[in-house]
Amino acid sequence: MIVGRDLAIAGFDGIADSAHASPPLTTLEQPIYTIARQLANMILTKAVGKTLENNQTKIQPQLLIRSSTGG
Repeated sequence: MIVGRDLAIAGFDGIADSAHASPPLTTLEQPIYTIARQLANMILTKAVGKTLENNQTKIQPQLLIRSSTGG
C-alpha cells in the first residue's frame, strides 16, 4: 500500500515537520499565534470591565495539501 496513492492521510495540527515527512503530510494549519493573541485581547478587555464588541470570532485555518493525499 502506498500513502498518497492507495491511502490518503491528513493531519490536523499543522506541525512544520509535516512538510518533511515521506510523503509530505497534508495538514490543516491552525494559526495558533493569531488565536492566542485574539483570546488574550478578549480576556484583557473583559478584565478592565469593557464590553466585547463580539463574543465570537472566526479565525480561518489553512489547508496545506501535500502528497499524502495525492495532492
